[in-house]
Amino acid sequence: MAKEYRKTNRLQTVLMLGVIPFMFVILIGFVLFSFAGDEVKEAVYSIPVAGAMIKPDNEVAREELEARINELKEENESLKRETNLLAAAVEEKDSQIEELEVRNGEDEDTGAEEEIGTGGDLENEQLKEAVRTLEGMTALKAASILEMLEPEQAAVYLGQMRASERSQIMGRMESEQAAVIIILLGE
Repeated sequence: MAKEYRKTNRLQTVLMLGVIPFMFVILIGFVLFSFAGDEVKEAVYSIPVAGAMIKPDNEVAREELEARINELKEENESLKRETNLLAAAVEEKDSQIEELEVRNGEDEDTGAEEEIGTGGDLENEQLKEAVRTLEGMTALKAASILEMLEPEQAAVYLGQMRASERSQIMGRMESEQAAVIIILLGE
């Protein structure tokens, strides 16, 4: 009976000195932690082992969502900048097309289509600039612009282009008009 009393006594001692105080400390810590401010919580969360065990899942998910939102905002800003650059490029190309159409209208009104390429330095420079503009466009757009011109005038512009650009543009033109321009280029 003395042995049983000693075993019970040891068990009671372990419970009284070890387990019960440990449980009490955890309970008091939980109560204090639940009433603590955000600064204290952040300090506890920063503890490597304890922070991971204590930090609620919704806060972890919230931080991940906030990080993803920031990434998406940066991506959105980047796409907006790219869209603005592309819109500016489209406006520039549209203004170049309008310029060419205005020049084409002026040339037809004054009968300048016979004089293209035979005038002074200014006219040659304007012709070269118009050819560079046409070469900078897509073949389809350049072909549609050249189809609006008289075949003689289109032949002058196409004659100043590189052969690769010329072939791509003429491939997009109506075959009858392309044939007439090829005959004019051969003369």
